[in-house]
Amino acid sequence: EADATTPREGMLTQDDERALLARVAAGDRGAFQRFYTGYHRRLGRFLRRIVARHELVEEIVNDTMFVVWQKAADFRGDSRVSTWVFGIAYRRALKTLKHVRDAAPPGATVQEGELERLPAGEDAVDQREQRQWIDRGLAALPLDQRVAIELAYFMGNSCEEIAAIVD
Repeated sequence: EADATTPREGMLTQDDERALLARVAAGDRGAFQRFYTGYHRRLGRFLRRIVARHELVEEIVNDTMFVVWQKAADFRGDSRVSTWVFGIAYRRALKTLKHVRDAAPPGATVQEGELERLPAGEDAVDQREQRQWIDRGLAALPLDQRVAIELAYFMGNSCEEIAAIVD
């Protein structure tokens, strides 16, 4: 597991993220753009496990980043920046799902979960089949359990970070 200063998957170090967030708190739009770009794909991947509709995922990502822009100065540093951001995204997703379900006609269902695109090649069929089995298994779980597995196994968060994210 990465330590407090080692980036995962080419991401910024935690120290860099904290410095960037401090600049966002000071109203630095360039820093916010860099922060947004650094989190957009990760948040989208996480949120697609909760919400299937692309437009809702994009809406939640934007809502999350708007909260980050507004509340950056409130970040106390008690956790990693990513834990704080993913916690905001999780709560925004739950709120959006509740709103969509409440607005849906009686008897309608809201899709959850979505297959990700897989790379083409020799193993693409096997990977796609495996991904479908994983997605079916995850879809059978209650939302809170599915999110915990996503955060642990696909996003690499610790138990403590998952607890902070899902409150």
